[in-house]
Amino acid sequence: MSKSDGLLLSRSVVLQVKLFAPYASEFEAFVDASLGYDDAPENASGHFDGPAPYEALRALIPVKDLRAAGVFFTGPELAERLWSPTLSSLTETSIVVDPACGAGDLLFLPAAHLSRMHPRASITNQIRGADLEDSFLRTARARLRSVHRNEDFSHFILRDFLHSPDVVRDASHVVMNPPFFATTAPDTCDWAAGKVNSAALFAMQAAESMAPGSRLLAILPDVLRSGARYAKWRSRLSGLGQLIRVQALGQFDQQTDVHVFVLEMIIGAPNFDGVTAAKWMASASSPVKVSDLFEVRVGPVVPHRDPESGPSSLYLTTKNLASRSHPHQRRQYNGKLYNGPMVLVSRTSRPGQLPRARATLWLDAAPVAVENHLILLMPLDQEVATCLRLRDVLSDQRTSDYLDERIRCRHLTVGSVREIPWLEAAA
Repeated sequence: MSKSDGLLLSRSVVLQVKLFAPYASEFEAFVDASLGYDDAPENASGHFDGPAPYEALRALIPVKDLRAAGVFFTGPELAERLWSPTLSSLTETSIVVDPACGAGDLLFLPAAHLSRMHPRASITNQIRGADLEDSFLRTARARLRSVHRNEDFSHFILRDFLHSPDVVRDASHVVMNPPFFATTAPDTCDWAAGKVNSAALFAMQAAESMAPGSRLLAILPDVLRSGARYAKWRSRLSGLGQLIRVQALGQFDQQTDVHVFVLEMIIGAPNFDGVTAAKWMASASSPVKVSDLFEVRVGPVVPHRDPESGPSSLYLTTKNLASRSHPHQRRQYNGKLYNGPMVLVSRTSRPGQLPRARATLWLDAAPVAVENHLILLMPLDQEVATCLRLRDVLSDQRTSDYLDERIRCRHLTVGSVREIPWLEAAA
């Protein structure tokens, strides 16, 4: 389905996505019949009894293959939340392009708005889409034609956007919910190396290819907004225009356990008149942060990779700390050991979990080995009282609220913990 500068899906996933093709053909036939086309199949008339495209996709293709391909169609609620603040920016001459359009879910609202508010607009010429999968394109066109009966939506083309970004060059608005799968960054990438989320490549390609003054709207995985390894990506993208909306949306849908956010930016407009610049993440509500009082780092022991050699010591893990009794597990380890007083926080942490930062106070002065699923916080003044104050800060509802806004991933990062505001009321 997708191959672009190292972006390659396995043949098995490609074949699984092809299972959607019969649905696309059936839906096209239904629309042709409903529009009175002479060559429509006789049995295609009447009410379409099939499922909605996103339901069909899940029914026809195994979830593991959908995840591998990063293919999940956008539901109407997410589309509404993406477009609602921005529809008023569409004019009679606006051109809206989705370069990874899937079944066209993100194009219905702008098409309806142009048709209603700007009757002289040419919907066929101004609503455009591209995708690598022909059955998705055919479904998108058929769905739009079923609503806008006098339009043929001829600007829907098979295209690998990462190889051919020209589809967005004359767009006033580029909208996307791109694939989210892990891939290898191309050699030309100046903000990352190795594995990256493919959505980061799509968003960057769009921003670099769009005309000055045009608007990018994207639904993206929250790791791009809050993850430490995407800091260079955020900096690079911010330099291409002005952020006007960065909005955490929560979980993509009930079946897709990925948290997402809306990115909206105006290309080539670092000081766009009348628009307040948005921030990637919430600012701390206190001038004092956890990092002002604690050294914060990840435990150094990598289970099943680090050799068990060297002196034997107590070994702290998320599992044995959660048992609520002093751990008795030991292991040999040649690396750095740590001693109390310190606070240990589990890195695994889901948005909405209370408290978001699950903390354990460790006071033993004997050196211990700590696994890398724990974050260590060591007081700069080496005082137990400071650790007790931190435990209160981390258990405060306001800290959980801050972290839920700061990072919607299923884990905490050193950066997010360092920036936790030191709440005066809790201190």
